[in-house]
Amino acid sequence: MPVRRTLTDLVARVVAPEPPERDVDLVARVEALEAAKAKLEKRVSMAMGALQAATAQLMAAKQDAASATNEAKQAMQRATSALAAAEAAADGVSALEDARPAPAARPAAATGCTVADCDGTHRARGYCARHYQQWKRGTLPKA
Repeated sequence: MPVRRTLTDLVARVVAPEPPERDVDLVARVEALEAAKAKLEKRVSMAMGALQAATAQLMAAKQDAASATNEAKQAMQRATSALAAAEAAADGVSALEDARPAPAARPAAATGCTVADCDGTHRARGYCARHYQQWKRGTLPKA
């Protein structure tokens, strides 16, 4: 019987082995590590998504900067052309002013007011400033 008992114990161990205390701790640790691994994989995946989004934004910003640079270069070329045209126009105006004859001297105006007993200096139409205003209003006394 002792052989039979030994064989029964041996078969029982092979078919349904009892895990030793260490194996239970090891299984729990492996499960904890797998959970931590899953969390880390999720974080890495999220970080990769954020990195891809940031890369896309940087590429868009780079394209915007390149287009702004091109627009600025075109504006600078237009401004340079406008400056050259303005300088040419100024040179043309200067040339015309230099070629224009000097204005003729104005004839000497009458020095006094034409109203009797008025010593005012001539302004317009033969009157001094005071009598010219009266003439404009129609209140100038008739001589």
